[in-house]
Amino acid sequence: MTQARPFTTTKPPPIESLGKAYFTPLMSPLPVVTRLPQPAPNADTITEYLRIQAAGGPQLVTTGQEGYFWQCSLILHSYAPADQEVLAEENMTTAVGWGANAQGTTIVTRSGVPWYCSYSTGQVGTKIIDPSVALVRYRGLATWRIMGRPM
Repeated sequence: MTQARPFTTTKPPPIESLGKAYFTPLMSPLPVVTRLPQPAPNADTITEYLRIQAAGGPQLVTTGQEGYFWQCSLILHSYAPADQEVLAEENMTTAVGWGANAQGTTIVTRSGVPWYCSYSTGQVGTKIIDPSVALVRYRGLATWRIMGRPM
């Protein structure tokens, strides 16, 4: 038997699913993915894309009627061919700008569940060398404060 809890147990938001739902229409036609593409050996590789990655974050306990919020961060990796560094940086700054402006929006996941973003901020990116990918990469960060769902 489960012991009674003095507070509601909340489930954190599925931040990568939310990120994909949020950024895909805003960054179109740029592909938004959650992992590195694995094209077939004889297929063309994607020349540029935005990869989002969950970066964690704390649960924030608030007083009053607000409930429990989770402060979730997304790492935004922007890739482009090595000779198109400017394109990778521009895509990253566009993504960070949109990510920092998610406050006040409701993001609906593929499963149809709405999540409201009550606060958002962004962090300007840095250039990163990724030995596993023959593309240039810039990395930024978006952080969203989202109320958890009661379990």
